[in-house]
Amino acid sequence: MDNKPFIFFAFANTVDRYLPNLKKEEQGILELCTRLKHVSGVIDFEYRSQTTAKDFFNIISQTANKITILHYSGHAGSEMFDLDDEAYGIDQLCNLISGLPNLKLVFLNGCSTGEMVDLLLEKGVKAVIATSENINDNKACHFSLRFYETLSIEGKSLRKAFSDAVSTLKNTSLKNEDVFISRSIIIDETKLNQGQIPWGLYYREVDKSILNEPMIGNTINTIDGIKKELRRLLVQQNTQTALELLIEKLDENSSHMTTAYLRLANLNSLERDIAVGIATNIPQQRAQINHALDYIINNLTEEDLK
Repeated sequence: MDNKPFIFFAFANTVDRYLPNLKKEEQGILELCTRLKHVSGVIDFEYRSQTTAKDFFNIISQTANKITILHYSGHAGSEMFDLDDEAYGIDQLCNLISGLPNLKLVFLNGCSTGEMVDLLLEKGVKAVIATSENINDNKACHFSLRFYETLSIEGKSLRKAFSDAVSTLKNTSLKNEDVFISRSIIIDETKLNQGQIPWGLYYREVDKSILNEPMIGNTINTIDGIKKELRRLLVQQNTQTALELLIEKLDENSSHMTTAYLRLANLNSLERDIAVGIATNIPQQRAQINHALDYIINNLTEEDLK
């Protein structure tokens, strides 16, 4: 049996309540996952742009023994989410996914999906990402894309991917302990709204280890692969993730280590200044950081790596 993770992405965007950034989210995820499937060979996936109830049922039923992540993006409420042709209730979803042997994560990227968490965890899902309130379409797009960008990097855990996604909301880097991650089976709305972060990562205590597991296998195994991934992140202006990956890969005695740490500190300081509105010469500062990263990428050798 193929051990590669299998992801099903279900998107639904109604004409009468059209979400303009949902298409951007879909296109970004499709581009990333196509590369991971056909170039890196580390995942398999299916997706539907306008998912019908029949699509939803058939794909999950047909991939029951291998589906690892189930992702939904679109309009949702506390007990249901919209598909292209009808609303799909939480009871229907629970009946459909009950007993799936490899399902690790359900990501419900719609409004107020937090009340579905308990039932999904009771059905054996190891982790759920859900929301406590209405969410902004644009923020939902950025949150989702950053989550999967981080998750696709070699060795990155579910916890790290969620933390990075939350950092897009605050426009600053976060420590893991700053991110709301609930363990509770009973949803506490007061805790959900602390820090005004509507997304939460939920799990059962017995499945706590899921937080630190890499959900996607190795995508970077050689010096060329590392350089390629760093350049991709740089082109996408995902400088922070690139620097973090570089520091993770560098040997502590590499001459590039100090520069990488310094530039990451510069970037974090700049993001904090931007958040409070005191940053100046932002394009120049970003250019300097990116130039330093580009220099390291061009001069990186096998001897620099762990």
